[in-house]
Amino acid sequence: MRKIDLTGQKFGRLTVINQAEHYISPQGVKVIRWNCVCECGNHTVVSANQLRRGKTVSCGCYHKEQEDNRAFLQSKDIAGQQFGTLTAIRVVGGNERGRALWECKCTCGATVIKDGAGLRCGNIKSCGDRRKHASKHCGCVKGRKERLYQVFDCMKDRCYNQNSQGYKNYGGRGIKICAEWLSNYGAFREWAYANGYKEEVLPNGVNKWTIERIDVNGDYEPDNCTWITTQKQQFNKRDNVVLTYKGKTMTATEWAHELKLSPSVVWARIKHGWSVEETLSTPKLKSRYDRKKAVSG
Repeated sequence: MRKIDLTGQKFGRLTVINQAEHYISPQGVKVIRWNCVCECGNHTVVSANQLRRGKTVSCGCYHKEQEDNRAFLQSKDIAGQQFGTLTAIRVVGGNERGRALWECKCTCGATVIKDGAGLRCGNIKSCGDRRKHASKHCGCVKGRKERLYQVFDCMKDRCYNQNSQGYKNYGGRGIKICAEWLSNYGAFREWAYANGYKEEVLPNGVNKWTIERIDVNGDYEPDNCTWITTQKQQFNKRDNVVLTYKGKTMTATEWAHELKLSPSVVWARIKHGWSVEETLSTPKLKSRYDRKKAVSG
């Protein structure tokens, strides 16, 4: 049989360079083989029979791409979705189990490759760098949480925790937190300090500064939020009670500060049927049983 020279010929992604050493099978059959270079740059040795019949068309990269494509077609599209501190960007391939691998961006700035199935079921929630997340996401300062993180945590609670006391006025009304802040305390913290937040505490231990939405029907986002004092926010409450006492009209909160009473005490008295005069003229009592004594005296 006349020898066929395959040098320079192309088969799929493979280009034949020269003839390789023959292979002798266990049965004593001589197999003619050729050295080839793949389009991806890898070199491989392939038998003439495999090349001419089209059974081998690459160094193996084509088969891997097909596997990756199958994983892509079988995967759910989660691009743009957030999973803990990770945001899925795009599919970059598949693993040995046929699952799609997603390139993800972490709020700490890291870019990682994660299993899509692991993201969806909640097993994967971060890039895995605990040291970075301890400082950037948890608000830890020498083992303690920053007061600002408490504001951040309460904001998420009333927007997304249906068991929260304030949920009906926030998450229940469709109020959300922007994606920039939702899973990124670091971004929220940076915005807060650049827009007026200060680590100041009232005598009762409550944060002096609180976050306020400019449009009460809008979401928590940089353009719709500002920082005001806790006292001013109480004055702005939609459900504040207006009281007239000794010819002067103010909100219940303003009266509480005027008379050095706790706003919660004033509201509780009104809620339980106290008159305006009784509510504002009675000093803070040690127990509810002192009420009758204080009024009669």
